[in-house]
Amino acid sequence: MHWDSMTVDEFAEYRRGEGMKLAKTDGIWWAEVRPFFFRPLFPFREIKPWSKRYPWKAFLGGFMHVAPSSTETGSWLNFHVYDDLQNYSTDLLSSKRRKVLRHCNKIFSIRPIADPDEFVSTAYPVYKIFYERTNYWYKNDRVLKENFTDWANNLYAFPKVSKNGIYLGNKLSGVETSFRIEDVIFGDNLFADNESLDHDVIDFLVHTVREAAADTDAKYFFSGLPTGVTTLDSSKRKRGCKLLSLPAYCKINPVALYLAKLLMKDSYQKLLTVTAQEVPEVLPDYPTDAL
Repeated sequence: MHWDSMTVDEFAEYRRGEGMKLAKTDGIWWAEVRPFFFRPLFPFREIKPWSKRYPWKAFLGGFMHVAPSSTETGSWLNFHVYDDLQNYSTDLLSSKRRKVLRHCNKIFSIRPIADPDEFVSTAYPVYKIFYERTNYWYKNDRVLKENFTDWANNLYAFPKVSKNGIYLGNKLSGVETSFRIEDVIFGDNLFADNESLDHDVIDFLVHTVREAAADTDAKYFFSGLPTGVTTLDSSKRKRGCKLLSLPAYCKINPVALYLAKLLMKDSYQKLLTVTAQEVPEVLPDYPTDAL
């Protein structure tokens, strides 16, 4: 597993190919993650409030971004990350986790999938199993093979995105994609079949990624924003993922905030979780949703 660093411009083209709405203002790429609500595409980008122009649509909804630590903002942005990457060792894991990994290393292997046709033919059945199990909402049009193929074509148009297959014996049982921007490695896509989950494939993948990241000079492996879903967030923390809270600036149109609270309750709760100064270890079980 290897990562060649992408530029933010390359990242923008990659996300545009997936259909994400973006705006570039004053040299900063912004992602419209909800209608009229924006975050920097590179979410760790530190911006002094009002030192850059914001997308005009953001004033109808809102925007948020990491701010310098010297700025008194009163807001926070929370990230799930693995840190201290270079000092990762299985010696730091519990005896139970080490036992699980010994089992995983005997039955699983991981290797790049270099050919897009092979990716579609082998990964699509795994994705269907994943979707039937989770009913995952994000980009669920990929459950149609032609849309899955279009997604794969965009994926393979960017060679700096790492595309790996996880194999149970000789059978593809899971797919992982990731990439690096500046000093952050991003976990991008992950889906697996039911049999591999029964054999703790997530523990195997986390271990494999952390071992590979230990050979880099990256600062973080970013595994996503808190979701507010107990099972998802707790699962990450049990595997050594930490909550990184950075000072942030957040500006939301009061009318938009009221409508979100009234009509988009899951997104509103996600916003509260992402921006909370202290995120509880036990979180309320809300449906998965992305801010």
